Amino acid sequence: MGYRALLKKVLAAIEEETGSLPLGTLERQTGTRFSKRDLGELRALAAELCRERAPRGQALWHASSGKPKGGDRP
Repeated sequence: MGYRALLKKVLAAIEEETGSLPLGTLERQTGTRFSKRDLGELRALAAELCRERAPRGQALWHASSGKPKGGDRP
């Protein structure tokens, strides 16, 4: 298993446990250990995870806010 697949599993576990992916919180922390590039990679992985889970025709969840992108419209 590659690191991307492993990180997606970790992100999925966090989302299942907490109900969201608070990536924006990591960005707002002062003295964070994550660079802008790191956070971009995490957001990209979260977006991939959301696309894989979203049934066709439904709104995708926005990775940074945990809210539907574009509302609840199909």
